[in-house]
Formats: sequence, C-alpha cells, structure tokens
Amino acid sequence: MKEFQLNWLTKLNSEELKLVLLEYRYLVHRFTPWLGLLVAKSKSEKVRQLLLPNLIEESGNIKGELSHLSILDNLLKSCQIQDPSVYKATNKTILTEKWFYSLFNSGNTYKGLCVIGPATEAISHQFLLPLYEAVKANCPYADMTYFDIHLSEIEDEHAKQIEFAIQEMQATKKSIIKKRNRYIIEGIEKHSSFWNNLHNAISQN
Repeated sequence: MKEFQLNWLTKLNSEELKLVLLEYRYLVHRFTPWLGLLVAKSKSEKVRQLLLPNLIEESGNIKGELSHLSILDNLLKSCQIQDPSVYKATNKTILTEKWFYSLFNSGNTYKGLCVIGPATEAISHQFLLPLYEAVKANCPYADMTYFDIHLSEIEDEHAKQIEFAIQEMQATKKSIIKKRNRYIIEGIEKHSSFWNNLHNAISQN
C-alpha cells in the first residue's frame, strides 16, 4: 500500500504546526460519528460487538475517562492553541470530511470498514509519527498523551478488531473480497489528499 511522504511535518515552525493541528482536529472530531454510523448501520451483531469497544473508548465517559478529542484538545492547549473548537477548517478539509461522512452515512458497511480500519486506523502511525516529532520540536512542554495512546498497542488493537469485523463480513459474502483493495486505496488517497492540501497551503504562505 502507498505510504505518505510527510517529512515536511517535521520541519514546521510553531505557527505552521498550529494550523496543521487545528486542521487535523477537524477530522478527529468527526471520527467518533463515523464509527457510530458504522455501528448503527451494521446488520451483523458480531460486527457491532467488535466495533463498540473502539467507539466507547473514543467517546470517553462521564466518570472521568476523557474522549480522544478531549485528549487532543489538551495537546493543542499545551501548544498555546486556545479554544480549538471555534476554529473554522479550510474548505478543502471540510470537503474531505464530507467524503468520509457520506461514505459512513450512506455507503455500504463493508467499504466503510475497509476505510476506517486498514485505510485509517492501521496507517495512522504514518502521519502521527512525523506530527509527534513536529510537536516535540516546537512545543517542549506539550501534553503528549494523545500520541502515547495512538502510537501504542491500543491503536493496534482497534485496527485488529476492525479487521476481524471485515473478515466476518467476508465470511458471509465472499464476493466482496475482490473490492477490498480498491476500497482501502480510495480511503488512503483521501487521507493523502488531506495532508497534501495542507502542505500546499503552508508552502504558498
């Protein structure tokens, strides 16, 4: 599968990094609804059971476990980005998110699983590692909990559970397997487009 070329992230200055983090946050704040739509749409009880632990962890709980979005917001605030929720994303990022939302809302569940698993969870380290380096270089006192979670076995476990859900669907309808790689490539290309658009915007400033 295609790998992102994101070394440019490690060369960001502090203002460029703030822009990237805010744009990235726009996708992160939509991830939980994406996952929730897949849980709601799936006709398979086993697929729902495999996805629910991920959804619960992403959402946090009222007893004190922070959502992943709140953990990301703590990172942003530690990088001097106050009230990130009021930021308006660029049109290109909004259009990228609309593609993902449309897929999870009205596309087929198997494609959604391929995109949210192998084309998102399983490849997240490709952009999180250089982003981690950029934060470390520009924000020496940053709260790195978000990276600790998403560059750990927890993220690997999420990707594994989604893969099990994919295999569950493939076992009941073998004809869909031939579409797997096409769906994964399409999802990865959307992520790649998001990062390329950011790189172009920064390069033009």
